[in-house]
Amino acid sequence: MPSVTPRGHAMGAILALAWTLHAAPLSAAEARQEYDVKTAFLYNFALFTEWPDQTPPGVVYCLLGEDRFGPALDALESGRLRGAPVEVRRLSATDSIAKCHVVFIGAWDPAALRQGVEAAKGLPVLTVSDAPQAIDSGVMIAMTYETSRVVFEVNLDAVKQAGLALSSKLLRLARAVH
Repeated sequence: MPSVTPRGHAMGAILALAWTLHAAPLSAAEARQEYDVKTAFLYNFALFTEWPDQTPPGVVYCLLGEDRFGPALDALESGRLRGAPVEVRRLSATDSIAKCHVVFIGAWDPAALRQGVEAAKGLPVLTVSDAPQAIDSGVMIAMTYETSRVVFEVNLDAVKQAGLALSSKLLRLARAVH
């Protein structure tokens, strides 16, 4: 497990980058930049998450639904987390969620979002989304692009029900913890 110092520097750099994003409406380049920053947040969410001891090493990031990340998410595969290589998978169905450590649910349809959350329920899988009302749908971390920056909220009950633990450092950076 990396020391606290690199984590702090990584999160600080990510937050500084998030502050540099420009307000809506977004051009195609700005939208790509937004998802580059969200990719960095996904990386750091895994860095600040503890999985149960029996969870396989490494981190498998999965994308369920619409892919707005493009190659930014694939770039995570060049790194290592939890002592093993990082893997990125794009899922076409919810039945593969159990093989993920972090699943980003890119579903703007509330029914599809709930379906993704339901498929992950009871599994040690960190669910993340930027869909409206994601927290109300049971997602563990909801990212929002707001006033020229990316902010996030945490559904701590959902995190605990999955047997996961989030670092207090990450929780302090959240706009809200429910």
